[in-house]
Amino acid sequence: MEREKITREVLLKLIDQAAREGWTELNVSREGLDELPPEISQLTNLTELFLGGNQLAQLPLEFSQLTNLKILSLRNNQLAQLPPEISQLTNLTTLDLSDNPLENPPLEVARQGIDAIRAYFEQLEREGTDTLYEAKLLIGNRSPLPPSIPP
Repeated sequence: MEREKITREVLLKLIDQAAREGWTELNVSREGLDELPPEISQLTNLTELFLGGNQLAQLPLEFSQLTNLKILSLRNNQLAQLPPEISQLTNLTTLDLSDNPLENPPLEVARQGIDAIRAYFEQLEREGTDTLYEAKLLIGNRSPLPPSIPP
């Protein structure tokens, strides 16, 4: 039996309550969410946020205001890309992105964790996209070098 999706109105009430009461943890996993409202930015006390098993395809820009987050689970959603602003979550130590169709940053980078993701976005900002696509191709093609041909 499929679980009923949480309504935007109920989610906004939950966010309001969590903000008023200073919650440090919020679990809205498997609630059928397909978007997060900008009001999520009110939850500045959160250190743990669990959003797994939803249908999120993007994160709002306001997400970067959750600077106290240490643990963020986004597993099993529909995220193809993360906003570069995720790098602003400087206290974040655990980021679960498994089971998402992630393209940016590339899966090879995301699997290495939040520090690699931060470095990826910093490099992207510093050097532009061309260099990163070249690096992605090199990382993705890890076949051994052909043996050298004797003279």
